[in-house]
Amino acid sequence: MPRSIKAKAIMLFLFAWLNFSVMEVIAKHLAGSYPVLQVVWMRFSSQAFVLLIFFLPKIKIKLKSNRIFLHICRSVCLYLAANFFFIGFTNIGLANATAIYNLSPLILTLGGFFILKERIQGIKIFSVIIGVLGAIIIINPTGTNSSIYAIFPALAAVFLAIFGLITRFLGSDEDPVTSLIYTALIGTILSSIIAIWFWQPILPKHVMLILSLGLLSSFGHFLFIKAFEIEEASTLATFSSAAIVFNTIWGILIFSEMPTTTFYMGTICIVLAGLMLIKNKK
Repeated sequence: MPRSIKAKAIMLFLFAWLNFSVMEVIAKHLAGSYPVLQVVWMRFSSQAFVLLIFFLPKIKIKLKSNRIFLHICRSVCLYLAANFFFIGFTNIGLANATAIYNLSPLILTLGGFFILKERIQGIKIFSVIIGVLGAIIIINPTGTNSSIYAIFPALAAVFLAIFGLITRFLGSDEDPVTSLIYTALIGTILSSIIAIWFWQPILPKHVMLILSLGLLSSFGHFLFIKAFEIEEASTLATFSSAAIVFNTIWGILIFSEMPTTTFYMGTICIVLAGLMLIKNKK
């Protein structure tokens, strides 16, 4: 593959993560005025609104699938992952939550072995151990700065990994837009049922911020799709740790969240584990 095309895929992938990180900053800001579960509703409903506008003429075609049950299960997993991650970063900070959330590829590796019966080598087992150790260092369960909320991004990583397993099982036969619409619609339905119990009136000044959640998440997923169309997932996954970098910067500049020594130690372990896993796939 020409270097220019590979560089384009990497730039699309990094820009996708930048979109998601800005979305999470906005979500954290909104969580200061609304319950977290209502913010989750804002994230999914605004994305559903944006997607319906773009694909309304073809919505019936896009919703057709022979694997609707798998799409529902996949969407529920993403909904739960979003809930747990939002609860996590609103309580322990963007950087800490994102670092723990990056355990997902490692959990996905174990899931592939136990559920999909994929082969797993010693280096993969070692990388998982290193990654989990990094998460434990960040969570710091025996330290004075430990927080019960640190378990939430770990749970989010688990459900994101299950989301990935179902995506693998679905294969490449399904239209990515179909999957995207199902996740947005089902996420909206589920979050609406929950958010109604915590509902607070939405202020007019926040309407554009809420719409931006949908735009950023939709555009981010679109960039992911385009990146994976021109480059292998194993190559692009090398750059997934950019999420930690982006959210660390936002945490410092916007929310005055200064990372601790344990954050840096744990993040190094998680990133190293991810790089070992990716290198082994090549």
